[in-house]
Amino acid sequence: MASTPARAEILFTIPGNLISAEIDIFLTSGTATTATIRNSDGTFDTTVNIPANGTAIVTIPNSGRIGALGTASINGYSIDSPDPIAAYLMDANIPVASNDITNLFPDTSLGTSYLVMAATSGLVANGSQMAVVTGTDNTTVTITPSADLTTGQLAGAPFAVTLNRLEAIEFRASGSGDLTGTTITATQPVAAFGGHFCANVPDDVGACDHVIEQLPASADFGTSFVLVSTEQGGPGDVVKILARDNGTVVTFVDSVGTTVHPTLNAGQSLTLLPELVENTRVTSNHPILLGQFMIGAGLAINGDPAFALVPDQSQWLDRYIFNVPAGDYNDFLGIAIESTALGSLQLDGVAVNPADFSPVPGTTLMAGNVSTGDGSHVIEASTSFMLLGHGFNNSAGSYFGVGGSAISGGGVTPPPPPPPSGTPNAIPTLSSWALMLLAGLIGALALAGLRRRTAG
Repeated sequence: MASTPARAEILFTIPGNLISAEIDIFLTSGTATTATIRNSDGTFDTTVNIPANGTAIVTIPNSGRIGALGTASINGYSIDSPDPIAAYLMDANIPVASNDITNLFPDTSLGTSYLVMAATSGLVANGSQMAVVTGTDNTTVTITPSADLTTGQLAGAPFAVTLNRLEAIEFRASGSGDLTGTTITATQPVAAFGGHFCANVPDDVGACDHVIEQLPASADFGTSFVLVSTEQGGPGDVVKILARDNGTVVTFVDSVGTTVHPTLNAGQSLTLLPELVENTRVTSNHPILLGQFMIGAGLAINGDPAFALVPDQSQWLDRYIFNVPAGDYNDFLGIAIESTALGSLQLDGVAVNPADFSPVPGTTLMAGNVSTGDGSHVIEASTSFMLLGHGFNNSAGSYFGVGGSAISGGGVTPPPPPPPSGTPNAIPTLSSWALMLLAGLIGALALAGLRRRTAG
């Protein structure tokens, strides 16, 4: 699927993290351009140059987070550029004990109705979190939490807050509550985020890691997915399903056979055991949100918790640019592609080894993990395909993120080619580009002291 490039404002905010650290915003473009990041009152206002097919990094201090829970904050941010760009947020920006990354959506992909997918922990209390930021004055946001909040609001009881342009607000669940299934509605489009300020996955296994994802609007949930298990080791990845509508039936197909999971109603979720170890086809009769989690070092052979929202097949793209961070990570690309197009799949102009792929049961797709090295890369094929990126080391460091999708910024295009000789008025066709996987994704390196704190 090719996406259509469009200039758009990007809105974001920075929820709390167990670790106090700076945050990096990664900006990339197919053309040399500029971008400006500013907060509500202009106390943060920075313009940077973005090189063509490259990355610019803007660092935001720890004081630039939302701050006090349940209170409107000036620390909502906008990113503006005269050209199409892609953006990711990495928190923290150094390999400490609690990192994660999320891609950031343009305002053309924002909505007024959301269901939250978050995380929980049996070892770190008061951590399941959600946050909202708006680009419009006098936006009324109505929240119906799925769990009691630390700020006093009760589960199931709707309440409203009013935000002005670039104001943001964060809420967290009390105790071990999970904000998955919380509903958010707004009178104007907003950007919404879900996660945990230091989640344990599963929730009784150490150590913890900050997890965060920008949430798609409920209208952008999907019905057709492929799960590609990570190379982390241990018993397997954790999968979480969130239903948008009543009577949702989710079906998994793997090499063992077909599993039909219990029917879910709107806002209900199901967290599966850490057992995803092979390619799996996921379909549903109504749209769902599908989360995939790497597990804690207490169970895994390597790495620690990390979180990605798996893109629906209709949102896949045909070309991605990504940058693998330097370090001692074992880095992999999780890919699903039509079997007939596998021969066209190229990484940096070299055909990908088909031996790394195996069939996705019940489909004509092939999927697998391809090892890659540090630095910038381009991967492309003759048709759309799914791209996830993950990495881990033997010191509980890990990352997990989505390579891009049709809703998360999409086509960042290079300059058009010159008109053919002798036809000065010819209008060239722009090539299709995908949203970048800016793997400034740096996994959380669990410090021994923190591991004792979260495991206890």
